[in-house]
Amino acid sequence: MDIQSIEKLLTSPFETDRIRVIYFAVKNKRTDLHSLIKNTADNDESVNVRYYAQKACELFEELLTEQTREKELDSELEKKKSGQTAVRDRILELLNSEAPEDRILAAKAAVKTRVSVFLDAILKKIETETDESVLSAFIKAVGHSKDKSYTPILLKYLKHPGAEIVLSAIEAFSLLDDARAFPYIIGLLHSSRAESETVTAAITGYLTNYPPDKIHLFLVEMLNYPSENMVEAALNAICAFNCKRSSEYIQKLAGHRNETISGRAKAAMESINLNGLDEFDFSVFIENLIASFDEAPGGDAEEQAGKESDRKIDELRELISGSHPSAESRITELLKSETDPRVLGYAISACRVVHGARNLMTLKKFLSHPDDRIRANAIEVLGETEGIDLHNILKPFLTDENNRVRANAVIALKNYPDVDHCSILKTMIGDDQNRLMTVSAIYAIMQIKGDTVELLRPLARDRNEEIKVRAVSALEFLAGDAKNMAAKNILGELTSAKRRGKHTAAYIFNKSSMSDGGAKKPKAKMSVSAPTKSVYVVNKLALFFRAFVHIFLACALCAACVFVYREFASTAPRSALNPVGVIANVFRTNENDSKIILIYTSNLDEVIGDAAPSAAAKKAKLKDIITKERENAKKEASLFLLFDLGNHSSSKISPTDNTEGVYEFLDELGYDAASFAARDALFCFNLLSARSEKFKLPVVSCNIINNASKEVPAIFQTGYRRESDALAISALAVTDRSMNSKLPSNLTASYSVKDPLASIADGFKKNGAGKPVLKILLSSNTGSLSEELAAKKTGADIIIDMGHGPEVSMLTNYQKANGTLILPSKIKKGAAYIGRFEFIYESASKSVGESCKWRLSEL
Repeated sequence: MDIQSIEKLLTSPFETDRIRVIYFAVKNKRTDLHSLIKNTADNDESVNVRYYAQKACELFEELLTEQTREKELDSELEKKKSGQTAVRDRILELLNSEAPEDRILAAKAAVKTRVSVFLDAILKKIETETDESVLSAFIKAVGHSKDKSYTPILLKYLKHPGAEIVLSAIEAFSLLDDARAFPYIIGLLHSSRAESETVTAAITGYLTNYPPDKIHLFLVEMLNYPSENMVEAALNAICAFNCKRSSEYIQKLAGHRNETISGRAKAAMESINLNGLDEFDFSVFIENLIASFDEAPGGDAEEQAGKESDRKIDELRELISGSHPSAESRITELLKSETDPRVLGYAISACRVVHGARNLMTLKKFLSHPDDRIRANAIEVLGETEGIDLHNILKPFLTDENNRVRANAVIALKNYPDVDHCSILKTMIGDDQNRLMTVSAIYAIMQIKGDTVELLRPLARDRNEEIKVRAVSALEFLAGDAKNMAAKNILGELTSAKRRGKHTAAYIFNKSSMSDGGAKKPKAKMSVSAPTKSVYVVNKLALFFRAFVHIFLACALCAACVFVYREFASTAPRSALNPVGVIANVFRTNENDSKIILIYTSNLDEVIGDAAPSAAAKKAKLKDIITKERENAKKEASLFLLFDLGNHSSSKISPTDNTEGVYEFLDELGYDAASFAARDALFCFNLLSARSEKFKLPVVSCNIINNASKEVPAIFQTGYRRESDALAISALAVTDRSMNSKLPSNLTASYSVKDPLASIADGFKKNGAGKPVLKILLSSNTGSLSEELAAKKTGADIIIDMGHGPEVSMLTNYQKANGTLILPSKIKKGAAYIGRFEFIYESASKSVGESCKWRLSEL
């Protein structure tokens, strides 16, 4: 799109045209259009257009800043060329940064120095990277290594849903110059990716790495692949040569069982026989290949119809822009006779400008149109029409299945006091089956304002990252109005850090519902990749080896089963030193014994708190782990216990320390109980009591006391208790004893932490009404308190310990002291930990059995 077309569309009377220009500028990162888009953001009459333009400007400003930083880094690296170690350390520092823009800079800097030095670090990061821009930079960096052994690692990114990642992978393969990637890239021609002009351009660019003869040789080899998709992709490409040297290979496919392939082959033979070239011509090949993507299934007739529609839309733009006297009659004519939904959409929107074309009866007929966009546009125009009773006309659409139709109906009726806008929007927001309902509700709130702005408060803290970003973005836009104090107040309450322009743009533009609303999308066809002959040989060898291993393992398993069976059948006593006896003991427990899976977490605020950089991804990971562990425990008829130790603070508590979101997430995941440490104090003392009845998580402490009553405050539970058929579980929690020195003065006047020993002894005195009791102590402390408590024989079977602080090296395993098992966690800046302990509680000995499994891992 040239600059003249862009300027013309930015002044178009159609809101859709102006938004599409902004969308184009964002998708292509056209920072050169920043001033034009900024002018639109400041002056456009449409709230919707100003909103999108402002978001685009935020992105452009960030991209320009990034470019400046990149130049500064280049300058810095140039100055440091004499000290290669300093350069390497600086790049590794950026590579490990939490900021995505730093990691992108690191990848680019690695390419400009010696990428091979940093490959190990980049390959470790590439598997876990969630930011698409960073992942794209990493993939390109691997390509610059020129090491063909990395081809298998990069192949999977050709199937990535993000177009930017696919483009980066193609570019990387161009740099690697590995022929093994050729069939996979050609395979993209038969997938939905071929619809993207940028991907098509990247594929043709990749092909310039090879001479025509070699490309033809690769394509001929692909014609013998078992995958019909790959054969069809190769056939389409080989036909682009239109060369007689391809005839013998194409002729063989004329009798193919797939009618599409055979038909394409016959048509190609006719073309070659008529005007085929004698030799391969690369320019002809590329020209024909590109042209094949532009061919519509309907041929010339459909192409002509598309041109005619474009002509009518251009005509409407001219008529409205010039206030032409014939505009009204032309619009009326199109509304009566036009069948193309795209032209109809523009004609209906034109009625917003040409008021004389607003015929009520004509517009009402479009309310039953099968195209949701037409219905939404008609409601939008009706909403701006004065002197008619909109309520009776539009009331049925307040429950419409399409998100855009329903949102436009609510907006159209915004001035009707008998319409409960808040209730309708709440229903849209509560639709868990259709994410776009919430997206459209946010858009409607921006238009209606007033009391509905309050609905953005919970959405700004929503678990869904996209919804949260859109809600905060809407609040920022609304807060630009000096009169909108509600939006300003909600923004002021949010503790999350300001989001990056790229982060916001990823949702506002890439996942926008500007085109089809809630319409269903057709499933994209997946291309089936096929390996080269060399890979087939390796696969055959691997298959033989795998078969041998399977046979060997099957024999070993049978032998093990025989041993275990004999062990069960034997009446001889089993020795703890007998490995088979140990195995049998794990699976053959007393019927009153209890198998237990205990999961515990700590310092979650470091990774899922409001300020954490990848909070959504970490939340999803934690939820997935806990869901699977809970399901596995259910399958194995095991007890499942889930505890959290709180969040450590090494310094005095800051007023910004608020772990409310973490505890809400614990409650959502169904934790049995949670302790708390210094970092959680402000939430626990100030906000915990204000939780709604839906908040069920027991926050436990037995050694926090109210200075006036000398009792544990009522907002906390002194302990947690749960009973199963054969066992009772009793859990107590010891709050961080260093908290007294970290609390602000207003809290130290009311609360203090006492010596835990007496509280623990009293708490564990309760019996289990004839059942054995498993006693668990949660210690949100650092240092040696757990060992001290174990030495004093408090009665706890298990102590779960916060850790020994960041300055002390951690234990590599749990330990046993005076009959008490101490399960450690760990403290590290920017990291959270999850521990898993699987064991048998033996009813006869009323203790934890010897065969246990424990592990601690970083989340």
